[in-house]
Amino acid sequence: MNRLWDSRGLNFLYASFCLSAAGLVLLSAVTNAAEAQTQVETQVITTPESIQSNQQNFQPSQVNNSNQLSSDSSSSGGLNFPVPDSSSGLKLQPPAQDDRQTIDRLEFRGYTSQNPELPGVPDRSEADVKASTLVLTPLQKPPTRLFNLETANLLSPGEFNTSIGAIFFLKDQIGQGTGLQVFNGSIDAGISDNLQLGIAASFFDDDLGRTINGFRYKFRYAAIAPNIKYQFFQNESLSLSAASSIEFLDFKNGPDPFYYGTQPTIDAKSIVGTIQLPLTYSTTNRELQLHLTPGIAFFPTSLSNLPFYGTIFNLGAGVSWQAMSRLSLFADVNLPVGGTNAVSSKDGSLFKKLVFSAGLRYLVNPAVGLDVYATNALGATPATRFLAFLPDGDQVAIAATLNYAFGKGSSYASSFRDGTRVQLSKRDTQLLLDGITLTTADTLPPNTFLVRAGGLKSELGFNLAYGLANDTQLEIFGERLSNIPNRADTFRFGGAAKLRFLDQVQGDFASVSVRGAFAVDTSGDRGAGGFFTIEVPATYRPTPEVALFVNPKIGFLGSATSLPILNRTIAGIGLGINYELFGGLQLIGEVTPVLTGERSLWSAGIRYFNPDLNLGADLYGSNSVGNYTARGVVSDTNGSTGIGFNLHWLFGVK
Repeated sequence: MNRLWDSRGLNFLYASFCLSAAGLVLLSAVTNAAEAQTQVETQVITTPESIQSNQQNFQPSQVNNSNQLSSDSSSSGGLNFPVPDSSSGLKLQPPAQDDRQTIDRLEFRGYTSQNPELPGVPDRSEADVKASTLVLTPLQKPPTRLFNLETANLLSPGEFNTSIGAIFFLKDQIGQGTGLQVFNGSIDAGISDNLQLGIAASFFDDDLGRTINGFRYKFRYAAIAPNIKYQFFQNESLSLSAASSIEFLDFKNGPDPFYYGTQPTIDAKSIVGTIQLPLTYSTTNRELQLHLTPGIAFFPTSLSNLPFYGTIFNLGAGVSWQAMSRLSLFADVNLPVGGTNAVSSKDGSLFKKLVFSAGLRYLVNPAVGLDVYATNALGATPATRFLAFLPDGDQVAIAATLNYAFGKGSSYASSFRDGTRVQLSKRDTQLLLDGITLTTADTLPPNTFLVRAGGLKSELGFNLAYGLANDTQLEIFGERLSNIPNRADTFRFGGAAKLRFLDQVQGDFASVSVRGAFAVDTSGDRGAGGFFTIEVPATYRPTPEVALFVNPKIGFLGSATSLPILNRTIAGIGLGINYELFGGLQLIGEVTPVLTGERSLWSAGIRYFNPDLNLGADLYGSNSVGNYTARGVVSDTNGSTGIGFNLHWLFGVK
């Protein structure tokens, strides 16, 4: 992070993150409640077993000689689907032309008679939910947007797609901290068959990694962009849309006054906008699409009496390919054919630069996807996607974005797994909780909350976790820290996301997840700092009583100062065990050998958790600092041991 976080930057970042996370939680909860009260007027797929066990709902007369279940078209205008054959998998009748809106473009991958596989809709058994509607999530359909390029595709009416993420540039030649991060988020909604509305936001506040005209530059911008997209035309192979945005831009860029005093600086607010005409060509099965998107971005020609970008005529192109039901590959470029979109480090002049991105989208479940890609773009709003990162535009970032899709009144498959999900046992529920300094590989079930609060020595912290969907968990946390070297007391807050890729409870060999977290310090005599961690927690249970943990982790510690101890990368491998003695009473032991030369960490304690009450408590000893934010990669300065406690309260798990 940068040296000096002003109050506006901190408030914007904190408010943006909290509103985004709260919005995801609230929208998910409202949607789930609405779905529980809404009768979906769509013909359902039912297994032969459930027909036999529910004669009152499915009479033998409803099944014709071709083993096909017929809907009552007079009452709902529903579709006719064949009953799945256990030997050949699920197959669908080609839809009638009038049914295209109801089935939501079922010709896309998995919904053709040539491909019997239905991605994200597991085979149903007698113990499963008796029926499920055939609806693809927006993430399973052709993309409405690549990483930096609008496509002609639209969300269907009632569908929502949300995203939150960051673009990570390296520190490059100068600067301290954890690197240079562009934080972004968006939400899009399908309004009608031809109309989509959305809002996107980007935020950056750091010292640039290179000098401009010999000066160290302090750069901050915030952009909020309401946007609209209208589809004019669509057939089997071509789609044409128009997209537009009006964006509020708060832009500040100039020599750092800490070093150079008062210098000419851009510090202004402005209204900018874009107009784009995306054209999309689809192959026969729509797995492969080519996109061409000409557009115009309207920036002022000057801000604060200094030259600015002006009008940019842009030509964008891209390709999207659904390689597998859970994996898609995207690539796009934006070329300014008129105007300028980059700043030179040599003299601060403006010039043209190709803006690109390329990467993948992996679906953790049908409603949750992770984007990982490389880019040199400045931001993630329609206008800032045209701009190259400052300066020079040749710095390449790694970006990660979490996508969550939902829709009112629709029923999405909860996972890609076949058959019935195994219900959690009492021991499984106990292991939803993290260890003391290690992270569990398990994630909270959908629509459940976990509150953890406690302290070690004089440090107090909290963690609020929410199960967004199967295998997906979001967290908000905060902690007061007093044992960081060369720094007075500070409060650190941040957020995290955990995605589970293997689940031992559901039959995999072990449970494996990936967790990323970012936190910033809001106070301290040395200014603000930051901490970014990536973990790959794995849990293996050889017996019900024993859970073994392997937790590779890396932490990037940043500070406003140039002190090496406050600007470093720490890597370690955590090893731990959780052993249940009886009735919810557990012994916990953990050790994290640090591979980068720092002191290793350890912790040991006792935990009691009652799954009937969903309450628990820990008492432990440890030499770590920051069990809630630093995640067990920083040890106490003096290597001393402290006594700590945690309280756990789980909501929604039965």
